Amino acid sequence: MRITRQLTLLMLSAMLVVAAACGSGDDKKDEAKATTAPSSGSPAAQATTGAGGAATQVAASNNPIDKIDLGNEQIKLVFWHTQQGPNADKLKQVIEGFQKKYPNISIDAQFTGNYTDNYKKVNAAITGGGLPDISVAYPSMVSDWQQADKMLAFDDYINSQKYGLTKEDLADFYPPFLAESKNYPEFGNKYYSFPFTKSMLVMYYNQDALDKAGVKVPETWDDFKAVAKKVTSGNTKAYAYEPSASTFKGWVFSRGGKVISDDYKKWTFNEQAGVDSIALLQEMLRDGTAYQTSKAFADQTDFGNQQAIFTFGSTSGIPFYEKEVGGKFKWGLANLPHATNAKAATVLYGGSIAAFKSNDAKKQLASWLFIRYFSSPEVTADWGPATGYFPVRKSAATMAPVKTRIEQFPAYGIALNQILPTAIAEESVSGSQDVRTFIESAMTAAVQDPAKPAKPFLDDAVQKAQKAIGR
Repeated sequence: MRITRQLTLLMLSAMLVVAAACGSGDDKKDEAKATTAPSSGSPAAQATTGAGGAATQVAASNNPIDKIDLGNEQIKLVFWHTQQGPNADKLKQVIEGFQKKYPNISIDAQFTGNYTDNYKKVNAAITGGGLPDISVAYPSMVSDWQQADKMLAFDDYINSQKYGLTKEDLADFYPPFLAESKNYPEFGNKYYSFPFTKSMLVMYYNQDALDKAGVKVPETWDDFKAVAKKVTSGNTKAYAYEPSASTFKGWVFSRGGKVISDDYKKWTFNEQAGVDSIALLQEMLRDGTAYQTSKAFADQTDFGNQQAIFTFGSTSGIPFYEKEVGGKFKWGLANLPHATNAKAATVLYGGSIAAFKSNDAKKQLASWLFIRYFSSPEVTADWGPATGYFPVRKSAATMAPVKTRIEQFPAYGIALNQILPTAIAEESVSGSQDVRTFIESAMTAAVQDPAKPAKPFLDDAVQKAQKAIGR
């Protein structure tokens, strides 16, 4: 049976070094550091909404969630997360705000390491017991866990007149964030996750170096290659490269390509867009305009030291770039260059939040209430700028914390208002975690032998990827 095979894979994955999705290897901040009214379509439901948006009564409903009453029973939720340092402090503040609103719900927030550590810990709990109530995750991880039928779908909660989100609420979310949350084609495209720490891939650039060379921020990959030659001089190179499956996917999207077919049955990253992506990297390594960094996240340090003029990284890295640059030069961020025959595009990443099934309907509802609270406009407006991530609601952009952040660093606003609409979510089919490893292994092999054609490296990765999804 497929579930048995997937459980076996999960157990094996827990013993292997799993390539972390998006943020676990690509998003330093992810590792290092709601109240809404009932359905707007029902006047009766609207009339029963109490202060702060909490409904005290509800019109007749067939939704089983509406029949749950938490009462005054004390409910304790265990929440596994990856936030450290100032981000963990801010998370604690959010939890305290939630508990003040719902005094009968307490949250035991437990740090589990980075996303890979958390993924493996959940894998072990699926087979050995001890699952939390809530956990951070990337959608690809959620797909693996749902193979064991462990995930709580939020659809009934979202549609609840008493505890749900209105049509206006749903329209208020930035579309890429919400679309990713139900991108589970193997499981009916239900909401098995919800936005949490959202970010996207961008190109960081040294504006002073570009001005000195008399060139503009490159908009196409041809421009990027040409500009790279003009800004490379001595020990200063154009591009500091770090292997990342998410970065590779962004390159593919920016060339109009796809990583997997629309029916999620065939991996396609060895097609022309993928080949061109690796071939350009190999060419830049050969001509000396690019180099591979010595360790993870050294590209941020090298950028700050002006050893590298360009890097590709998460928008959640903005605070780290600010620290590394320290006011020494003007810098900014932009969308990825794109192919001349393609539209601008990038890859969406950053962690999501999910809940696990249990026999306790009240615990499951309490889990949803926390997730809903976390995504409320006021909370996400505070959380985003304070942690380097983005708010998940459009209305949050009109609130003071976000407006202040944009005034301090206009590039934050550019990313939110101009780049985010071009972001494409990574695939979330089960087996994707292993596929990340295959992609990064192909990138490493191509970098080690940049004179060889790029396609055979990707063909080998695709062959392994097909086996990973069992097709």
